[in-house]
Amino acid sequence: MTLKLVIAKTDYKKMKILLLFFYCFTTFAQQNPIIDNLYISLKKQPKDTNRVNTLNDLAFELYETKTEEALQFATEAKNLSDSLSFTRGYITSLTRIGTIALHEKKITEAEKLYLKALEMETKENFSFGIGRAQNQLNLIYQNKGNYTLALEYGLASLQKFELTDRKGASAIALTNIGHCYKELGEFDKAMEYILKGLDIRKELGDVNGLSDSYMDLGLLYISMKNYPKAINYLLQAEKGFRENTVDLLNLYNNLGVAYFESGNHSLALEYYTKTLALSKKSGLDYEDPDVNNNIGIIHFKKKELNLAKKHYFSSLSVPKKYSTLENRAETYNNLGNTYIEERKLDSALLYYNKASDIAKNINDKLLLLEVLNNLSVGYAKLGVYDKAFKNSNQYAKLRDSLQNTFINAIHIKDNYEENKKIIELLGKDKLIVQSENTRKNNLIYGLLIGSSLLVLLFFALIRGNKQKQKAQQEQIERQKIEKQLKNQAIKSMHKMIEGQEDVRQRIAKDLHDSIGSTLSMLKLHFEIVEEKMEELKTTSYKEYNKATQLLDKACEDVRKISRKMDSGVLGSFGLLAALKDLKQTLESSNRLSVELSIDGFDERLNSTIEITIYRIIQELVSNILKYAKAEIITIQLIQSKKQLQVAVEDDGVGFNVEENQGKGLGIKNIQTRVASLGGTLVIDSTPGKGAYIHIVIPLNET
Repeated sequence: MTLKLVIAKTDYKKMKILLLFFYCFTTFAQQNPIIDNLYISLKKQPKDTNRVNTLNDLAFELYETKTEEALQFATEAKNLSDSLSFTRGYITSLTRIGTIALHEKKITEAEKLYLKALEMETKENFSFGIGRAQNQLNLIYQNKGNYTLALEYGLASLQKFELTDRKGASAIALTNIGHCYKELGEFDKAMEYILKGLDIRKELGDVNGLSDSYMDLGLLYISMKNYPKAINYLLQAEKGFRENTVDLLNLYNNLGVAYFESGNHSLALEYYTKTLALSKKSGLDYEDPDVNNNIGIIHFKKKELNLAKKHYFSSLSVPKKYSTLENRAETYNNLGNTYIEERKLDSALLYYNKASDIAKNINDKLLLLEVLNNLSVGYAKLGVYDKAFKNSNQYAKLRDSLQNTFINAIHIKDNYEENKKIIELLGKDKLIVQSENTRKNNLIYGLLIGSSLLVLLFFALIRGNKQKQKAQQEQIERQKIEKQLKNQAIKSMHKMIEGQEDVRQRIAKDLHDSIGSTLSMLKLHFEIVEEKMEELKTTSYKEYNKATQLLDKACEDVRKISRKMDSGVLGSFGLLAALKDLKQTLESSNRLSVELSIDGFDERLNSTIEITIYRIIQELVSNILKYAKAEIITIQLIQSKKQLQVAVEDDGVGFNVEENQGKGLGIKNIQTRVASLGGTLVIDSTPGKGAYIHIVIPLNET
C-alpha cells in the first residue's frame, strides 16, 4: 500500500465565480463609466434615489482597490435608502457590503447580509433578486466547506434564473452547482452541469465565461485523475484570461497541480512560482496557503523533508480567515506523510486524524479517500492492526463508490454529446423536408431550378459524409476515454493487492518475531523445569505435561499462520518452489493427492505476477478443501512468451456455475486478482462432476 499525497486546489476559483456573478448581474458593470465621472455625479446629486444608485456603483468599482472607501459608500447608500424607503437601493447596498465582507474573508458577516437580502427579495417577490442572493449564499457555503447546503442554494438559484430567462446567470449557477457536485465526489452530475453551462456560454459568445467553464472541466478531470485532459482544458482557459488578475492566479496554481500529478515536477514548480510572483505583483495582502502546500509537496518528492515541513507550516500559519477547512485538512495530510518518511509514526497519525476529522466534517470524499489509505498504512506500521484493517475497509468501500461515479461521468458526457447530435440531426431533417417541398413546388419553373436543387443536394451529401467522419472520430475518442478508465481501474486493483500483501507480510513478521519468540522463551523455561521434574509429585507432572503439549501446539500454530500469511518461500525461491511446498503441505494430511504440472518456466516471473498467481491458487485450493470433498487436485501451469495459462481441476462434488455467479467472497477475490493482471477467468463445473478453472494472463501487457 502506498502513501498518496493530496494536492490542494486554490481557493481563488470560488472568488472568481463570485466576481463574474456581479459583472453579469449589474447594469452598471456592463457600461462601466469611469470612476471620476461617478465622483463628479455624486457631488451634484441631492439625497435622492439617484444618489443611492451612484453610491452603490462606486462601492462596487472600489471594493478591490479601496476597500474602506467602498464600505463607506455602501453604508451611506444603505442609510440613505432606509431614510427614503427605497427598498431596491437598500437591498443592493446590502449585497455591496456583503461583497466587501466576502472579499475580506469575513464569511460569517457576509452570510448574515445575504440571508437578510434573500429575506427582503422574497418579500418583494423579485425572482431575479432571489436567485442572485441564493447564488451568493451558494458561494459562501462553498467557502465554508458546506457543499451540501451550498448545493441546495445553487439548485434553487438556477430555478429562479431559468424562470426569468437569464441565460448568463443560469450559466454561472450551473457552473457553481457542478463545482459542488465535484467536491461531493459525484463526478457524473458535475460533468452534466458544467457541460450545460459551457453550451450556454458558447451560445452567448461569452469568452471570459467560456474560460471559466474550461477551468471547471480542468478541475474536474484533475479530480478524476485524467491529467492530460485536465492540462488541455486549463490551457484553453488561459486564452480568455487577462494578466494580473485573480483568473491567472487560479489558472497557474491549477496547472501546477496538473503538471505535478502527471509527473512533470519542473513545470509544476514553474507555475507555482508564477503564482507567487503574480500574487505579489497584484498587491495581495496575504500568502496563498495552497501554493505553499503544493511547493512543500515538491520538496517532499525530492526527499527534502525539512523544506517540505517549512512550507506546510507556512500554509497552516496563514490566518484562518484567508484559509478554508479544506486547505488545512490537505496540509495536515501532507504533514502526516512527511512524518511517516521520518519514521515518526505518532506524529504522522496525529496529523492524519486531524485531516480525517475535517474531511468527514465537510464531506470531502476525495480527501477522505486519501487520508483513510494513509491511516491504514500508518497504523499497520505502528502494529495496531485492528485500526489498520478498519481504515483499510473504509478506504475500499469509498474507493469502489467513487470509481462508479468516474464511469458514470464519462457516460453522462457521451450521452450528452450524443443527444446534442440527435437534436441537430432532427433540425437538419426538418430543413431537408422543407427543401424537398420547395423543390416539388418549383419543378414547374423549369429544369434550371431543378438542376440547382440537385447541386444543393450534392453538397448536402458531401457535408453528410464529413459529419459521418466526424462522428467516427468522436467514437474513437470515446473508446480512448473508456480505455483510460479501464487502465485507472486496473491500477487501483494493483494498489489494493499490493496493500493486502504488505499487511500479510507485516503481520506474519510480527507473529514470528514477537509472539513466536515469546512462546519459544516460555518453552525454554518449561524445559528447565522439566530437568527438575523428579522433585515434583506425580499429579503435578501430569498437569505440567498437558501444559507443555499445549505450548508446543501454540508454537506450531504460530509458525503455520506465519507461513500462510508470509510469501517467504515465494519471495526467496519463486512461484514453482512455493507451489511444490504447497503440494507437499496438502499431501501431508493424507486426505488428497495433488498433481502438479509445470511447463515453459525457464526464468522467474515478475514478483507481482508470481505473488498474485500464488494467492489465486491458494484461494482455489481453499475453496476445494471447504466445499468440493475432492480426492485429487490437478494444478497445471504453462508459460509461453506472450501468456501464462493456469488450470486447476478437482474431482469433487462440483456446483452450478450460473446459480453461484457473483456469490461468495472467494470467487470475487479471484476475479479481482485476475482482472488486476489484465487476464481472463473461465469456470466450468457441473454438480457431481467436479470443477475446472482456466486462467489466461497476458505477459506482454503486464
